[in-house]
Amino acid sequence: MDLYTKLQDVESSVVQRMTEFEAMLSSHQSPHTDLGKLSQDFIAFRNLTLQTLNMLRSQMELVLLGLDRHEMASRRKVLLFHGIPESDATDPETAIVGILTNQMKLTGCTEEDLTACYRLGSNTSKPRPILVRFLSLRRCNEVWKNKTLLKGSKVIISEFLTKSRHDVFLEARSHFGVKRCWTTDGKIIVLLPDNKRKEAWVH
Repeated sequence: MDLYTKLQDVESSVVQRMTEFEAMLSSHQSPHTDLGKLSQDFIAFRNLTLQTLNMLRSQMELVLLGLDRHEMASRRKVLLFHGIPESDATDPETAIVGILTNQMKLTGCTEEDLTACYRLGSNTSKPRPILVRFLSLRRCNEVWKNKTLLKGSKVIISEFLTKSRHDVFLEARSHFGVKRCWTTDGKIIVLLPDNKRKEAWVH
């Protein structure tokens, strides 16, 4: 359970307990001044507590958004290659350089262009994606720009999105359709029914 979810649970619990206590006060209402003052104090305390919880939630949303942006920035030179068959005879680096050189027609590509190159996950029932971190942003952008040259093959290149962005991307594709959603620089773009492009925000 993450901190944001935990805060929501605490808020729900506080609201429920206060509602129950307020109902109990109302059922025992009497003309006595002390009880009336207690009821007023309770309402003031409840409002202050809810205001504090809302402030904490807003601050946490800003922190989480900042962390997400920082994490996405650290992945600027990372791409995922999907659909590359796994083979004991060919390591990921050799497979990637072969695709960049032969299928994407990029010149001068060597394993020196890759600072990291490995399979993600442990499920080998189907080819696992290969994570590639490029040495330079220029080379990474060049590969991303030329990804359309892989059309018709089984290889697909995608950005390495954070979990929150990946979840939003999957939700957008489910709602609008696969062909009407894509990503660029970590941003999720949706082609609306009126053919206007809209960025899907990550909250």
